[in-house]
Amino acid sequence: MIMDQKHNAWVSFALFFSLGMAGWLNINAIFLMLPVIVQKAPEQYGVASYIVILLQISNIIALIYGVVQSYKPTNSKVSIVIILILGISCSFLLSGFWDNTSVVANHLHSTSLFGISFIGGLVGCLSVVVFYPFSSLYGSKLVASLATGMGCNGLVASVLALIQNPSDPRFSIEWYFRVIGFLQVTSFISFLLICKFNFPQVPRLTNVTMDDQTTLLKEETEINFVQTDEKPWFLAFCQSFICAIYYFIVGSYPYATKSFSNASTVLMWMSIGGMTSGTIGRLITAFIEKKLGGRRILIILCLVLTLLWIYLVITVFEGSKFSNGSSLPIIISYTLFNFLYGYLDTFIFITVGKENSSIEKATRIIGLANQFGSLIGSSLSFIVTGYV
Repeated sequence: MIMDQKHNAWVSFALFFSLGMAGWLNINAIFLMLPVIVQKAPEQYGVASYIVILLQISNIIALIYGVVQSYKPTNSKVSIVIILILGISCSFLLSGFWDNTSVVANHLHSTSLFGISFIGGLVGCLSVVVFYPFSSLYGSKLVASLATGMGCNGLVASVLALIQNPSDPRFSIEWYFRVIGFLQVTSFISFLLICKFNFPQVPRLTNVTMDDQTTLLKEETEINFVQTDEKPWFLAFCQSFICAIYYFIVGSYPYATKSFSNASTVLMWMSIGGMTSGTIGRLITAFIEKKLGGRRILIILCLVLTLLWIYLVITVFEGSKFSNGSSLPIIISYTLFNFLYGYLDTFIFITVGKENSSIEKATRIIGLANQFGSLIGSSLSFIVTGYV
């Protein structure tokens, strides 16, 4: 079924938004439930760093997949179906087995949670290197839609967490994960509809005549898509950098709260504030990236992100001492940090798509840069938190 993109733009936006929701929904749900999990997990506050390092083992698999795809591309639609099925399975496994433990090397560990987190991490990491190249074929607006969905899964999980209230639960964590599973099913249905509707793809300026190029340039002007074939390496470096510092904080921020008397409440608001602001950052990218774009602005925002990162790293080691006993500066800083990361992450994916005629290849490079930076940041976080 072919659908007119101009008259049905809201349909394509909604479907790609829903597809993006599936990527990191399970992992975000796990982190939002940390106030409950740290009370029952044998690893206590160290559980986050264990989960993050497991995500990066998944990341290595995603990196290998991305490299193989560069030389021997496979059907992305088949890959997406497999990823979505794994995501659905992960959610319902969490609802039944998240608190199962077993003895490993004479120590009690949350083996079930870790195993399922590995699957959830595999879904998230693969979604970056598979979903973005797929969506880039349909234009920058739908890349932004997908990225907003990827960020909004944090918002949806946050709203659900607010209703549940992890520090004083209104309903069980098991039901929380079941609802997450139903949302994963919605993403799967959305992808099936994307395939059915056969949305028009962005035209490419390769292997066409001069007359064809003139026609395609007019079409590109209408959808604001200009290809300059800029090399993506600068953007790839920026992507790796912001992912490295982001995932360092993701693996270590629970330690910033443990010195507060109301640690679980502070942790809850940091998680919810971070997820929500990251979603907003991704959402507004599609509307302001022309005004708040350009490489100079990109560098400035990366520097601001770095300053916030430095502050948050200090709080990991100093906790309430550094903020004079107040949790508000830490919560606000973490919220702003996530907002900037969400904006920059989405902006880079949109920009590389506009600057390259080989859209799928360029976005795959950025996806690999994303995973490489995540691996570095998470590994450092796991090492450093061992000394906190």
